[in-house]
Amino acid sequence: MPGKTNNDHPAKVLFFSDCGPENGVFPSQVLSFAQGYSRYVETHVLYRRKHLVSPESSNYAITSYRQLPNLCRPVWRFEMRLAKLIKILPGFNLVHCRGPIAAWMTLTALKKLNRSCPRVVFDCRAALVEEQEFARSNGLHFLIKKLRIREFKHIESEAAKHAHIVTAVSPELSGYLENKYSKKADFIFPPIVDENTFKYSEALRQRGREALDLGQKRVFLFVGGTDPWQRIDILRAWWYEEMSHDKRNELLVLTSKVASFQSIFFNQKACSRNNVKILSVPHKEVPLYMSAADFAILFRDDTMTNRVSSPVKLSEYLAMGLPVVTNQRFYEWIDPERVVYLTKAPFDDLARKVFTTQTRVERSRKSAERFGASSVARKLLIECGCSL
Repeated sequence: MPGKTNNDHPAKVLFFSDCGPENGVFPSQVLSFAQGYSRYVETHVLYRRKHLVSPESSNYAITSYRQLPNLCRPVWRFEMRLAKLIKILPGFNLVHCRGPIAAWMTLTALKKLNRSCPRVVFDCRAALVEEQEFARSNGLHFLIKKLRIREFKHIESEAAKHAHIVTAVSPELSGYLENKYSKKADFIFPPIVDENTFKYSEALRQRGREALDLGQKRVFLFVGGTDPWQRIDILRAWWYEEMSHDKRNELLVLTSKVASFQSIFFNQKACSRNNVKILSVPHKEVPLYMSAADFAILFRDDTMTNRVSSPVKLSEYLAMGLPVVTNQRFYEWIDPERVVYLTKAPFDDLARKVFTTQTRVERSRKSAERFGASSVARKLLIECGCSL
């Protein structure tokens, strides 16, 4: 049954995205979120590109808006592009704004309309101003950067201070908002997952292990590409120095760039291909192979960007009930029992903490309750006064 507002009118949600399908997270962080909302209320997606067809299974409408700004345009040009937004906003009860620019534009449009409704959710994913401050530049680019920082500070400040609800993807990001704008996040959610796709079962695990002929192997899973920030060099060093000598262990890599990954990972004579599988699989089959694994791997550098962010892949690993091996402590907050921070201690000693009384099915279900798309959407709708 569709959600209602406090006035018993059918509720409508607009998901206003700061990115389009050219962004890799668009399906998982925009379309999945819209699908989560659509389980309760009529939902529309607004984004910045011209062409996109809704998946056949979706229950939401998609509107492209070619005039939406991007981060390369100055603020004064944003206000010239509000006409369409001003026209459509009165039809909605809630606008979920992914990113500060979407939130700032929505709040500006509401101010011009002299309205306090719809309610605005500022979904904060990054420390926009600090990232600009740390970006390298010189000469004319330095002056341009200074102007951009001033503009972004205004945008981020307005979004944080005036949105009805502020969400952040990490405690560090909430602390950033509090230190800079005296506004803590109302909710802290790691990146959401489609709980119907990333859902563990023993039957799925058995199918995956049979397909890969894993037998009794203890499988460590890495999902990703060859970008430097994914730190394949750390993965390679850890695997060959600490793990490969134990014949029980198998490394499973899922990547769309198999040849590139192989050339980077096996670039030394000492790097044996034994007990290492590097595969490219359709996206819809990724949960099958996640189910087959026993541990997931996530290595990152200790940078400001990584501290305030939270990888989508980490949420997907945890949603599949996987313990996650990492070299950074700032991911432990998501689930201290299942994030294995590497120290000099033997891995088996470190891994014992993840073997609790909960089954993997229970761990997967609890993750869905915490940051599944429909679960998070439901919490935000209730907070905004929609009875479900």
